[in-house]
Amino acid sequence: MTELGNLNNRQIIYQPYSINGDWINALPLNDWLMFIITDNLSNEELFEIADQLIDKKACYLCCTGMQGEDFHDIVDNNLVLRNIENNQSAFDVVTTWHENIENGFWYSIFAAIPDHPVSTVFCLDASLTNFQSALQHLVTQFGEGYLPADES
Repeated sequence: MTELGNLNNRQIIYQPYSINGDWINALPLNDWLMFIITDNLSNEELFEIADQLIDKKACYLCCTGMQGEDFHDIVDNNLVLRNIENNQSAFDVVTTWHENIENGFWYSIFAAIPDHPVSTVFCLDASLTNFQSALQHLVTQFGEGYLPADES
């Protein structure tokens, strides 16, 4: 786990995904948002990540990467199933999907506004490429006022 900085009163944490589950112990305990970059994971791995972020009460999820849209749908479906199985409203997670990393990362830091304050943006890198230095660079750019181009 590496701290990338602090923007918009949100601590930004980077954590690479590993199949052995080390990333689970790094998940924040409260008031957090997950920004995930996901590529080439098995459905089992995607479902495990979804279960963990719901169990650990993430209040927001911003997805990107080749499987970003699929992961977004998995989390939404998991929430619906939990509501049906428990016959009650479970903890809700707001989910968004972004086609590019810059926009999704910026959104997670500045535009994602859940019902209560977010103090941590937890970046889980579940991609084939290590995005730590790219995200660190974006934190610096965002801090200097850089805005990514609109997704269109």
